[in-house]
Amino acid sequence: MIQLIAMDVDGTLVGSDANTISPKNLQALQKAYNQGVVLAIASGRPYAFIETLLYQIPEVEFVIYGNGAGIYDQIKHEEFDMPDTDMNIADSIFIADVLQQYPAHVQVQAEGKLYISQASMDYFEARFHKRVTEAGQSSIAIVPDALEVARKIPTQKFNVEFIDLKARPQALAKLLTRPSILISSSWQDNVEINSRNATKGRALETLAKHLNIPQENVLAIGDNINDLEMIEYAGIGVAVRNAVPEALAIADYITSSNEHNGVAKAVLKYLK
Repeated sequence: MIQLIAMDVDGTLVGSDANTISPKNLQALQKAYNQGVVLAIASGRPYAFIETLLYQIPEVEFVIYGNGAGIYDQIKHEEFDMPDTDMNIADSIFIADVLQQYPAHVQVQAEGKLYISQASMDYFEARFHKRVTEAGQSSIAIVPDALEVARKIPTQKFNVEFIDLKARPQALAKLLTRPSILISSSWQDNVEINSRNATKGRALETLAKHLNIPQENVLAIGDNINDLEMIEYAGIGVAVRNAVPEALAIADYITSSNEHNGVAKAVLKYLK
């Protein structure tokens, strides 16, 4: 019996506009909620860039954000205690030094805020065809250089889009020499960097235990590298048809693509 559903956002819950949940997905999730299933979003996005989706589906009770760097309780309006998900300063400085060598748009998540330059903020808002809500703006700090912030305070996550895609493999080769950090991706051309302790799978396990929900009663749906631990942890791990090969290989069930209501198909298949 499914008691908890966790779903990725980009490439899974939303379509190509990155901001709209289809009517069929909404109906299926509302049906699950009405049957007592707990709904959770599990995204690589910072919380401020998830908030617009929550207006479409207020039934979501928990938000795993930043690839598991944090969990937000939508009912109590408070953060979970997630120890050891911040990177140490030495790792943050190493990452900042590498990224400084390449032109890129960078988001830095740290101490409950998203640090970003105005140019990068404009880029990401255009990239996702949306504006951050007024409420979300309160958790965003516009700074001249986000990497300078990362050199000074404990960082939860870096999200990077290289302006020159040829720089991506060069930067990755340098970043991969650091064993204490975890590198993933939530769409084709971005790079996401966390502490090795921050994963969607670990966060989902933390949430399930908090709710006293057995692992076998958890359903997780995703599409990309940053979803692998979550798909593996869940009693029922689902990949959408458009998922990367690594996710398709470990999934218990492959649903239709994100453009064809894959979330709805999976949810309705496993509802009691």
